[in-house]
Amino acid sequence: MIYDHDKAVSKINRRKALVSFTRKHLFKPAYKGRIKAFTGYQTLAVFKTGDVEYLKIELTVNKGEVILGIVQGDTFHTLCEGSCQKEMELPVQKGFGRLRIIGEHADATYILKRRQV
Repeated sequence: MIYDHDKAVSKINRRKALVSFTRKHLFKPAYKGRIKAFTGYQTLAVFKTGDVEYLKIELTVNKGEVILGIVQGDTFHTLCEGSCQKEMELPVQKGFGRLRIIGEHADATYILKRRQV
């Protein structure tokens, strides 16, 4: 899937969707959500980052194309493209990070768990 870098790092959400929601657990940094008939760019979460972030990703794509990534400043790092289930450590800069999802005619569900190492 080809995406526009300027729109991917933008703070503005450009999307159209039949269903799009994200729930954050109250006391732990875990995000759970679903998108249906989703096209565009959407920020899922904004959080404070340390030196290294540990992420557990479960992304299931039923239809269409999806890219999940993290934005810091003007850089967009692709975490996974399409369906994936993985655990990873990310070397990030201290500051703030945004989890972004990019999709084209996509139906998907996701669970993201995050912790600082």
